[in-house]
Amino acid sequence: MKRTLLFAFVTFLTTVPLRAQAPIDPGNPIVAEPILVYDWSQVTGAQALHTNLVVYNDGSAVKAIWLKRPGRRAVTYVSSPRRFGSRRLDRLVRKLLEAGADKLGDQVPRGLGPLPNQLGTVTFFARPGPDAAANTFSYIRPQGPYEAVHAVIWREMHQLNRSR
Repeated sequence: MKRTLLFAFVTFLTTVPLRAQAPIDPGNPIVAEPILVYDWSQVTGAQALHTNLVVYNDGSAVKAIWLKRPGRRAVTYVSSPRRFGSRRLDRLVRKLLEAGADKLGDQVPRGLGPLPNQLGTVTFFARPGPDAAANTFSYIRPQGPYEAVHAVIWREMHQLNRSR
């Protein structure tokens, strides 16, 4: 599974034309810098799900999903690279900033209950580039301040299904 995702990611990086919407730094030969890297894993008695979304400052985005259901083979889906328009990209960054994605820390679970069956990890690059300003945090449940970030990201993932 990891090899499949790695192959898809490397294929994506080597086949997508890189057009930056922001000014290009002549000292940086790679103009596509990540803005958002998102992972969501969830395991229930009925299935295991892992979702990954990466959005770049040039408007390119790719989503990967791994799903395993009892008695069935695991399914891996990697979207073909999609493009965000500059307004949509700006809106995504603005919504993530409003939700606090640049400041949130890891969610600390209360009590000593059973191990969590889901985990989300977000890395948000408020300033992409070689001297990036990034924040990474994880959460077990999309509640409280994490709920807004989770909603923004899942809304964009569902929108990617519709964009071509």
